Amino acid sequence: MFRGRNEGILQLSLNPDPQFEEAPKESYGEQLITEHLGLRLNNQPADSWRKAVVSWTWRIKVLMHLETELMGQLREKAEDEAINVFARNLKDLLMAAPAGMRATMGLDPGLRTGVKVAVVDSTGKLIATDTIYPHTGQADKAAASVAALCIKHNVELVAIGNGTASRETERFFC
Repeated sequence: MFRGRNEGILQLSLNPDPQFEEAPKESYGEQLITEHLGLRLNNQPADSWRKAVVSWTWRIKVLMHLETELMGQLREKAEDEAINVFARNLKDLLMAAPAGMRATMGLDPGLRTGVKVAVVDSTGKLIATDTIYPHTGQADKAAASVAALCIKHNVELVAIGNGTASRETERFFC
């Protein structure tokens, strides 16, 4: 709605007296001001001036402030909701499989701590993890572990991170 208003397509305003199809002689806001001040407007000599002042106070001071305040609150809620929608959409986009729906093995290279292995299925669900040490003389054991995971979970893709020992891990697979 705010975008439509900013582009001149929509006009937004508050109607504090929605129950009336035609404007009443005195709006609800004017009635509240009159009651708050304890004014009795009974067609006395100064009453027309008092009515005009009450009407002006309502329209220019109170209603404009209310409209500004409420529109600000509505804008804030709209912006918060827009951020939430954007976050949900971004999360879906970032969590989507970049190569499509395929079982994937991810490797986080490391020398001292080993290469961390994770396998996700075609829906992105984590289905297996392991730590292998292909750079410490256990290359055969590491290769057997990776091969078993690939066969067991029908791995179609392998992704290798670019941390410490990433080149060594890539050579291990080639």
